[in-house]
This record gives sequence, C-alpha cells and structure tokens, in this order.
Amino acid sequence: MTWLGARLGLPELVPGALAVASFVLLAAADGGSRPTTWYPVALFLLGLLVVSTLVLARGRRLAPAPVALVAIALLGAFTLWTFASIGWAEAKGDAWTGANRTLLYLIVFSLFAILPWRPRSAALVLGGYSVAIATVGLIALLGTAGSDAPGLSLIAGRFSEPVGYHNGVTGLLLAAAWPAAYLASVRRVHPLARGLLLAACVVLVQVAVIPQSRGSAVAVPLTALLYVALVPGRLRAIAVLIPVAAATALAMQPLLNVYDAFADGGDLAAAFDDAARAVVLSGAALFCIGLVAALVDQRLERSRQAVHRLKVAASAALVAGALAGVVVALATIGDPVSWIDERVQEFKTESGEPAPGSSRFSEGLGSVRYDFWRVAVDVFAERPLVGAGSESFAIDYLRERETDQEPANPHSVELRLLSQTGLVGTALFGGFLVCAVMAASRVRRSRSRLAAGSCAAALVAFAYWLIHGSADWFWELPALGAAAFAWLGMAGAIRDDDEDAARDASRDEPEPPVLRRYLAVGAAGLALLSAGSLVLTWAAARSADRAASSWTANPELALERIDSALDLNPLDENPALLGGVIAARTSDNEAAREYFGEAIERNGSSWFGHLELGALDAMEGRRRSALAHLRLASELNPRDPVVRSTRRRAERGRAVSLRMIDRALLRRVCLRFGRTDATPFCASTT
Repeated sequence: MTWLGARLGLPELVPGALAVASFVLLAAADGGSRPTTWYPVALFLLGLLVVSTLVLARGRRLAPAPVALVAIALLGAFTLWTFASIGWAEAKGDAWTGANRTLLYLIVFSLFAILPWRPRSAALVLGGYSVAIATVGLIALLGTAGSDAPGLSLIAGRFSEPVGYHNGVTGLLLAAAWPAAYLASVRRVHPLARGLLLAACVVLVQVAVIPQSRGSAVAVPLTALLYVALVPGRLRAIAVLIPVAAATALAMQPLLNVYDAFADGGDLAAAFDDAARAVVLSGAALFCIGLVAALVDQRLERSRQAVHRLKVAASAALVAGALAGVVVALATIGDPVSWIDERVQEFKTESGEPAPGSSRFSEGLGSVRYDFWRVAVDVFAERPLVGAGSESFAIDYLRERETDQEPANPHSVELRLLSQTGLVGTALFGGFLVCAVMAASRVRRSRSRLAAGSCAAALVAFAYWLIHGSADWFWELPALGAAAFAWLGMAGAIRDDDEDAARDASRDEPEPPVLRRYLAVGAAGLALLSAGSLVLTWAAARSADRAASSWTANPELALERIDSALDLNPLDENPALLGGVIAARTSDNEAAREYFGEAIERNGSSWFGHLELGALDAMEGRRRSALAHLRLASELNPRDPVVRSTRRRAERGRAVSLRMIDRALLRRVCLRFGRTDATPFCASTT
C-alpha cells in the first residue's frame, strides 16, 4: 500500500486506504455492532491518526482549513460532553460505551479532515470503498443462496447479512452507491474502472432492495435531489442512474420474492437463487454497458454549442418531468392537507403484516417508531438542557412504553442527540455539522471538476446516512457511522493543484515553536486518554465475551473472567448480570446473589437484576425481600410479561424458579427474531 501511494504520488492514499479497509472489515463483521469488534478498530484508527499527524507535521503538510479545525474542535467538545454525561446517566457502563463510539467518530473525522486529499486520491478511496462494499454485499447474498439454511440470514423474513440488521444492510449499501454512481460518470476515470463502478452501483442498489427497508423509500428520493443539486456535470451523473434504475426495475420481482417466500412459506432457497442470479446478471450487463459507454465517451468530441443545447434540452425535460410528477401526485392523493393528516395517523399506528402478494414497501408508514419518538421527546422535555445521558434511552423506554418492543435507542439521530445529550450536546453537534459543510462548500467551488465532484459524492454519501438515520439506529452501527464521518471529513479537505502549490510555498514560513510544542503536548495527552478509555472497556468486554462463550465447559474459569471484566470496567453492570446467570445455572445461588447485587449497585435501574434477586429470594422463602425486588422490577419494566407473571406467582405463594424465567425469556427472543445465526437455539420456522 505504501508502494502504491508513493508510485502514484498520492501519499495520503496510505492512511486513507488503511482506514477504509477497517470500515470494510467492520461491515463484514455484523456492521461492527459488538464492542469487541469495533474497539480494536478504534484503537487502530487512533494510532493511524497519531502517526499521520506526526508525519504531516514534520513534512509541513498539516494545513487543514480553519473552518475544518473549528469542526474538529466542536466534534471534540461534543465527545467530551458525551463522556461527561456518564455522570448523570443511569446505565453508566452503557454510557461509557456510547461515549467511546462517539470518540471513534471523532477520530475518523479528524483523520480524514487533516489528510491533504487531492482529487485523484479522494476518487480512488471513494471508488475503492464502493466496490469493496458491493463485493461484501454480493458475497453475503451468494453465501446465503448457496447455504443449506438460508433462513438463518433472515430476521422476521428480511435479509440481514452482512450487518445483522435488515435496515442496516440497506443503509450500508445505498450510502456506498452514490460515490460509485458519480465516479462512473467521470470522463477522467479509466474505462475499466467506470464499468466496474457502474456494476458495483447496481449490485449495491439491488442487494439493498432485498431487505425491503421502507426508510429507503423516503431517503433515496431526498438524497437523489441532493445528488442532482451538488454534483458537477449533472447530465452525465443523471445518465448513469438511468441504466441502474432500469436494471433494478427489471430485477425487482426476484428481489422482492425473498420476503414473499418467507411470508408465504415458499421455497426460500429458490428465491435466494433467483435474486442472486438477477444481481449477478445485472452487474455483468452494466459492467459491459459502462465499459462501452466510457470508451465511446473518451472518443466523442462535441462542440460547446452542442453541449449547451443538450444541457438546455435535458434541463427542460427534467423540469417537465418534475411538473408532471407533481400533477400526478396531486391527482393521486387529492386534498394534500387530508392526505398528510392520514399519513400522520398511519404513522402512529403499528403496521401489521403486508397483504399476500404485496411487499413491505406497500405497507404505508405504520410502525412502532412513533412510540419510540414519543418517549424520546418526553425524556428531552424532562431534562432539556443536558439530556438523560449517553445510551440511556432503553431504561426510560421500558418504563414508559406502550408496545412490546425493547429498543436500546430512539431510532433517530436527531432524537438521540436531544434525549441523551440535551440542548447543549445538540448545539455542539449542530455547530460541528455547519462548520463541516462550510469546509466542503469551499471545495465545491473548486476549479477542478474532479475535486468538486469527489467532494459532492462524499457529501451525498454522508447525507444518505443522516437522512435514513433520522428514522433508524444507524449511529449505533460503527460500520455505517465511521464511513459517514470519514466522507464528511474528506469533503472539506480535498485540494486542487493550485492549493497544493500554495501550501508547498508556505512550508518555508517559520512556525511559532512554543505554540507548536503546547499543541503537541495537548494532543499527546488526549491521545493517551482516548487510548486508555478504549483499552479498558475493550479488555472488559472481551473478558465478558470469553466467559459467555466458555462457561458451559469451565464455569469457574468463566466466573474468573467475569471478575476480571468487573475490575477493568467499574461502571458496567452487564458482566455482573452475566456472572449471576452463570452462577445460577450452575446452582451456586449464593454467588448468583452477589453478582446480581453488584449489578444493582452499579445500575439501580436494572430490572433484570431485581427480577433475578426477587426470584432467588422467593425460592429461598424470603417473601418480603422477594416482593420488594419484584415490585421494583415491575416499576422499571411494567409491561414485561415475565416480570408480571413472576411477581404474580410470588404474591400468590406459588413456586418460582430461575430456569422458568430463562425459558420464558428465550422463548420471547425466538418469537421476535426466529432462528438466525445469532439465535441458533431457536427452532426453525421455515
């Protein structure tokens, strides 16, 4: 990789490509949803940031735009505020994890914002990422199609690989599709690369259709408008979208049939085979189309007058098409006010299963998100200035919910900011976004079309993440979030050749040595603190994971690992809960009591800890203590059927057992998710 960067005269490719490789690895590993997956990646990226900063500073190439430095400072302040919120968060261990995830995004944004991106290097990294993500998505689809148990890749009938969450799959793939689409239209890109990028784009789009994410039906049109508004050479950029849209329309039926086969009890393996075949054929066809079009494009010479006429004609066609769309929409929906009111009422109602023969895209807006958002707004109203603390939504939702769902987050970036970090955190993050976009707007005015186009493609990729993430939990998936913040940082750091020459000329200017020394010491201190935060929590999470995977073979060793996790992370109650479950399953009730008690000391809102202690007390005849714990569990999680039934049995003097509680909780998980790679203990439903 170093040789490649030096060979091309683009040394920024080295850290950029290494960072992008880590994003792709996260994408292939369940989206990096597990802390034990993304913590080492965060440490690697932190090291990459430190080394890049030192190398650039020594070569006098560390010269990000002032507004980009302000963006870094504001995101850093937001990260510090998130760490500060641990102090008032109820689940302090989860809050620490959430703060570390924000730290990851700060590291990634800073790395990509300080690198001296040139148009070619930015295009190479963006295009390489899109092709790599298309490859990951295609491999996941082909692997499922060739599997003996394709249903393991589904959650509630929806394709969930490689991220492990169906909407996350769509978000990952579609965010990567926009840079591929733009670069496939650029004449300066090699014809073979343009064909490959066009093929990658259609693969990304078609695999993204299979999970049938309704959020994408809103996010894609909005992002498309932004894409058309921002990218230079709009005619060329739009022309590339036409074959992608046509190929996807032709392949739509086999793509949608995967969900239908699950819902109707059909042949799931055959449905996946048909979908995979459609994606592969579409990719091959568009590679050929892209290659031929690029070869013709390179040889085609057009006069300025002809180009102008073509632009005028295309613009007129677009305007006419938009007007026709508005007319058709108004004729279809009738009274706009009544239509909007109906959609609002629809959104407040939980949707059922789609009718036979229809897809999820036809279900409308009904979902449980209204209840998530209602609770998030109530939490913000209670503590508008500071919020409830990082990653605290789950506790509040279980207390206030009106559904049977148990989300860990409000499924919205904006409501996450407001409910968890309050107006202070939201203002800091909003200021960061404004400054980052201002830095990118400077690049958008560049005389280099490739610089302006790469900047626009990066901005659109970030915008898709933000728009779709406004109604989903993309922030909590590091594979999606890290890439989005990287592209936002890159968008404001791309420089054309004139800026490179000016920067080279400024290297001979003296720098204030005292200021440089203070900045270096401060940066080193922050880097050490960041590394310490990541290392401690990673080691604790790793010990707990090893205990969970090995306790059946060696319970004593597993409990030793639990104790190690508790020592490394003095805030997290989850290892203690795991230790209590392990001890209870090995009939060591005394140890189980100690672990559950430790969990409650760390988080008094742990309904599960109170439930288990209440059950232990009931089993041992401590009726008063049992009822007290079960009453607290019921207050913390009043709608939970296991809590209600256990409390009712204890109040009536009937037998209560931990094994009965375990079976009931596992049964509920299986009813909700079915048998997947993450829940192999569930019986197959297809």
